[in-house]
Amino acid sequence: MSSRSKLETRVRFSILRISSLVSITSTDPILKFTRAGPMPWFRYLRNKRGRRRACVNRLNRASFGSKKYQPGEPKITRVYVDMVADLFHYGHVNFLKQARQQGDFLLVGVHADEAVMVYKRRPIFSMEERVASVEGCRYVDEVVPNAPLTIDREWIEKHGIDLILHGDDFSSDLERLCYQVPMEMGIYRTIGYTEGISTSEIIARIKAVKNE
Repeated sequence: MSSRSKLETRVRFSILRISSLVSITSTDPILKFTRAGPMPWFRYLRNKRGRRRACVNRLNRASFGSKKYQPGEPKITRVYVDMVADLFHYGHVNFLKQARQQGDFLLVGVHADEAVMVYKRRPIFSMEERVASVEGCRYVDEVVPNAPLTIDREWIEKHGIDLILHGDDFSSDLERLCYQVPMEMGIYRTIGYTEGISTSEIIARIKAVKNE
């Protein structure tokens, strides 16, 4: 089956699922669904590639927001990462890109200032600024603010998480503190840290320029 056919099949399932949840009309600026049926909308997806991701993400959030799948629905893998996302940079983007490639839906938890200060300095950006930065990344499907530093089974079940990822920059002690439960469940993995860029590196560069 071609990638286009797979997309159309997946969207058909999504439409059936959300038909009872939302009202889709031809005036919707994103979905552009008409009374003629789903095929005109599929053509719209193919022709308007710039909006294709927005449409699919909107359907995913409506129909795949939980682990309770209905018979006939395509099963997806929900990936979870948590981060500070301070001074959002291309290293963060690279990390999120790799995480998104491990599944079908990427959920990102952003830590509150108080949680971050347990092991490092206070973030420069506010919670709202950091959440907005992550939401603007094309690889992210959903953002959860005030994410806990230590992930327990309740958090995993609440968000229907299948896989948890983190960068490989944590010490073993801190890694155990934060991810003991997912480690025991066998759903924890690490992603290689992007060399040459970090929030601390950016701060150091700013200080160096200021002192010139």
